[in-house]
Amino acid sequence: MNEDILPGMRLEYAGLLYAATPAPPTDVWPLYDLRGVRPWVAADTPSDYRSRAMLPFYAYQRASQAARQAQWPEAYGFLAIAKSIGPDVLWLQANAVFEAYRWGAAAFAQHDAVSAAHFFHAILAWDPHEDTARTDLRIVERSHP
Repeated sequence: MNEDILPGMRLEYAGLLYAATPAPPTDVWPLYDLRGVRPWVAADTPSDYRSRAMLPFYAYQRASQAARQAQWPEAYGFLAIAKSIGPDVLWLQANAVFEAYRWGAAAFAQHDAVSAAHFFHAILAWDPHEDTARTDLRIVERSHP
């Protein structure tokens, strides 16, 4: 009945018994970091949009992973890097703004006003017409002077 009896294996129910499967590594990012992708390696920007649209994906995924672990400075940093890599990437614009709102609110709920402010400032830098971000930023600044 000891689920930790096989180190490195994950035991999952298979009917009345357990099935042992290799446990996935908990942090695969260092492996990807060795692949020579942006932001780790500077490269010429391709002229075609389809190729350019793929460049910020790695940094965006790193930001998402950091946010799931409430590592707000890392999430903000990788999201900002993604935006700098793909300033004209349409999928990134919408997703970055959406996630920055979510992550800013989550950071604020966890009493991390500095990180929340970073996210709302970023939204305003990416789109100065985002009045909700301006309002959220005022709330953060007033509640944590």
